[in-house]
Amino acid sequence: MTFREALEREIAVQGISVAEVADKSGVSKGTIYNILNGTTEEERIRAATRRAIARGCDRDIEVMPDGGIVFIDPRQTPAGITTQTLRLSLIPFCSFRSQGHLSEPFDWLQAQEESGRLKGVKTVDRVFQQRDDFLELELFNQGEVDILKIEFILHVVFDKGVVGDIPCAIEGPIGAGQTQRRSLFLSGGPGFHLTLTRVSYVDEDRQSWQISQVPNYRFQGDVA
Repeated sequence: MTFREALEREIAVQGISVAEVADKSGVSKGTIYNILNGTTEEERIRAATRRAIARGCDRDIEVMPDGGIVFIDPRQTPAGITTQTLRLSLIPFCSFRSQGHLSEPFDWLQAQEESGRLKGVKTVDRVFQQRDDFLELELFNQGEVDILKIEFILHVVFDKGVVGDIPCAIEGPIGAGQTQRRSLFLSGGPGFHLTLTRVSYVDEDRQSWQISQVPNYRFQGDVA
């Protein structure tokens, strides 16, 4: 569904007028009519204009995975429910990003190895540049507003019994339609299961969201 189609449907469902939308949104009636009658092409509608018109309908915008637009009632999407604006993926067997990694998981791994709780991980020497056994976190902003900050708990359970809940934060911004990648964890030593929990983010409108669909990863281990 295009933005024009979504707006057309919302006006019909709510039984509101273009004048009401214009008054609430601050967008002129002429601009709204040009969108509705197709005079303004879809790709020429500015993101800020889309958000303002949606607010004029007392709605937020959700961008679907296929690029389609739907209007959503913000009262039904409080913090705790994702609009799928931020897509997270875990990619194994990557090189280490020295300028793009999360330090907290690697500090935790080093502490476990130094204490003797984990063996074979080989984090103590910190020589990562020649290795390609890192788990990478990919963050894709498929929405129309910048994402300013992402926070989550990295929950990891090793087969040897070591369990970690590691608070992590990524400072943005991640622009609309942009992807960023971070080295997240090291796939070495005993097997483990890893997942991201309590994932939340703040967008440029200062709205907070949480994500319910989170990625997980299983490493079988390379140490008996």
